[in-house]
Amino acid sequence: MLYAVLGHVSPTSNESCRLLTCHGLNIKCGISEPLMCTMEYQLGDKCLQHAQCGIINGACSEIKNSAFETCKSCMQNCMSKSSADVQQQFACEQTCL
Repeated sequence: MLYAVLGHVSPTSNESCRLLTCHGLNIKCGISEPLMCTMEYQLGDKCLQHAQCGIINGACSEIKNSAFETCKSCMQNCMSKSSADVQQQFACEQTCL
């Protein structure tokens, strides 16, 4: 299960730039108050362990990395191959990085 509690850090530090996405593959980064994610597991959550945010050119942005992109591509493939069968999608997800 995926569960995250992100604490408050001064907005001027790189550490305050954090992942605002709790579930799925669409990454959103930003500076926020503490974020509480549900313990519910959803397709694509496995890939989020590879998602990174940081200050780029003065803005809080996603830091592109090959581990997340590889996992995301694999998950998108799983979801398109088994679009009608969620159990097959979850089984396929286990093969993703």
